[in-house]
Amino acid sequence: MSTIALVGKFDTRIESIFTAAVGRRIVQHSHGRVDVQSGTLQLSDPALHSIQSVFSASRIVPAEFTLWHTPSHALSTITPSSPEWVGFLRTADALLLVVACDGNLETATEQVSSLRTELALLDLGVIEPAQHRLRKKLESGPRNERRASGDQLDLLDQLTHTLESGHHIGNTLEPHEFASLREYGLLTTKPTAIAVNVPDEAAATTETERSDADLISWSVIAGSIEADLPDLPSEDSDAFRADLGMTSSAAFRLGRAVQGALDFIVFYTGNSSSVNAWNLARGKSALDAARSIHSDLADSFVRADVASASKLVEAGSWTQLREIGEPQSVGRDYIVENCDVIQVHFSR
Repeated sequence: MSTIALVGKFDTRIESIFTAAVGRRIVQHSHGRVDVQSGTLQLSDPALHSIQSVFSASRIVPAEFTLWHTPSHALSTITPSSPEWVGFLRTADALLLVVACDGNLETATEQVSSLRTELALLDLGVIEPAQHRLRKKLESGPRNERRASGDQLDLLDQLTHTLESGHHIGNTLEPHEFASLREYGLLTTKPTAIAVNVPDEAAATTETERSDADLISWSVIAGSIEADLPDLPSEDSDAFRADLGMTSSAAFRLGRAVQGALDFIVFYTGNSSSVNAWNLARGKSALDAARSIHSDLADSFVRADVASASKLVEAGSWTQLREIGEPQSVGRDYIVENCDVIQVHFSR
């Protein structure tokens, strides 16, 4: 399951955003000397209920992310960040930057810029020693490694210029460049979404979702009240949100923002026991989808039956779908599309 680390400053009330996203299902654990709270962000998905009726399934299992919150740690322009905490952040798959304002998103924009500066400084602290090592390799290292070292040094020089200029790395790198940087765990190269914590009274007058110039998703959350709503029956929490002028839950908006940041799609599997939604990186294959369900499925993969969720729901069953020439029977290289329903056939 993909991991998302919440990052902000102490005065942004990160705890309320975390609780609004995961409810009270929180697990306490430690990563070295870093105390961590983990929770599961379940992605609300109306399609699951429609697919459940097709399979007459007993339950639905939404797609999920793991959120990490570290209550004792935050970014600060005054106090140096704990190296253990920064090292922990570098293990996350994505970041959720948390800022707070009174509803004026210009103030939030300034805070986001400040957080990005802090993250850039932390990354420059990793990049500079790496550049030094690579220059030494170019001067005296094995001849057969010099070209690769030179390419890596050029890339790190490019990143240094970008970060020192105050620009966001975003999607400026090619996939192979991202892959070559993975060993450094650079925070500024991680997929990022933004949560803006606003007072309850500002929730109705502040746009709830937006994207900035870097196409990063922003979600505006009335954290203090949303943190309490997961404890209520769904009809009561929906009524509260309606009174505040909100059309969806914090968990829904944050989940969608994180999903977009990671460029994930959703596919479904189903039987009479359960209907499951699964996250999958865009552009991945049927074999990758099988592996995300269970490694054994990938090892024994033969083929898969695939149909869009909308077509399956309209037909009412796989049997009726086959009568109209669906679903597709595909091999391991089929590229999964958003909202595909997949049945994997495997050797026993």
